[in-house]
Amino acid sequence: MSASVESMMYTGETPWHGLGQYVGDTPVDSAEAMTMAGLDWNVGLYPIESTIRLPNHRRIELHPRQYAVLRDSDDAVLGQVSDLYRPIQNQEAFSFMDSLATENKDLRYHTAGSLRGGRRVWMLARLQGHIIEPIPGDVTEPYLLLTNRHDGKGSLRCFFTTVRVVCQNTLNWALNEGARSGISIRHTGDIEAKLFDARRLLQQAEVAFAHYSHTAVQLASQPIRRGDWASFLTGLLAPASVEDESYDPLLTSAGQQISDAFISGPGSDIPGVRGTRWGALQAVTHYTTHLRRSQSGQAGRLEAAWFGTGNQLNQRAARMLTSPAETWRKPPAPKTDQHQYPPMLNNAIRQTLERMRNDMDFNRAQTRTKNWIKS
Repeated sequence: MSASVESMMYTGETPWHGLGQYVGDTPVDSAEAMTMAGLDWNVGLYPIESTIRLPNHRRIELHPRQYAVLRDSDDAVLGQVSDLYRPIQNQEAFSFMDSLATENKDLRYHTAGSLRGGRRVWMLARLQGHIIEPIPGDVTEPYLLLTNRHDGKGSLRCFFTTVRVVCQNTLNWALNEGARSGISIRHTGDIEAKLFDARRLLQQAEVAFAHYSHTAVQLASQPIRRGDWASFLTGLLAPASVEDESYDPLLTSAGQQISDAFISGPGSDIPGVRGTRWGALQAVTHYTTHLRRSQSGQAGRLEAAWFGTGNQLNQRAARMLTSPAETWRKPPAPKTDQHQYPPMLNNAIRQTLERMRNDMDFNRAQTRTKNWIKS
């Protein structure tokens, strides 16, 4: 397994990333998933001491407001946090998903695992019996993804994500129309109360499914004009410092791969997909899910598509494709004259150049005179 994936399990069908250990088709609860995924461990907070080496002796100092997060299974240090930090154990986080499964009998755990040595853990649950089909034959399945961090660099989050069956592309989606990144619970204060509130909000996940389904149908009904495709890629891929006129997205690897997926990628042959905004969104998610370069291979693409730069690119594409095409092309950066100076300096430079030109004219005239005398 990749270095970024420490442990992983899955039940039922092989997940889109192809990673993890298959544990059968029988539904499991969170406790069983934790054990099978190697997540049956806790974390604790321990005071941090530092040793100062002086010329004649060493001095040990205690940092009362700083703590190390240690895993009890192997004493691995997962992060450094302040005294305000409250750990959320794996059992607490995944029991939160159990409470959702109790109220929604269609929720089945699909994968669970650990990334980057336990610093991030997650559980993915499939909502059985729910499908999104904006075009006949093009089915997308909905999931709920819960992730928790033990390194002090993030919150517990739960959000709606989808997997398109025909090509296994993945795309995160908001849990309601007003949210962009799901529900987040910080590691501070009364954790149990926050989990309760989040549970109440997550019961409204049907809103997210309806929102996604409605948006998908709209995108599938809107073709992209040939002349707008380059504008879309430019707005999607061009760095902020680059002007549109000087950027050709088709000369980039990403632009070529997304364009190929738009024309002939998996699922593009389904009637009503190719040439539409829905097809464009699937081309981008296909790139981030399966093609984008990653030093960690598919495991790196998995992490990026859910939590990192791949997800950011997907979200940018979704925002653009739900906006008018006129907004796709980025306005060119204001042109600046690299030789503009303050007026006082301009005068000095002009006078200097005038003197240099006069000196050059004088030298040329002097040379011509000498040559004439010699001849």
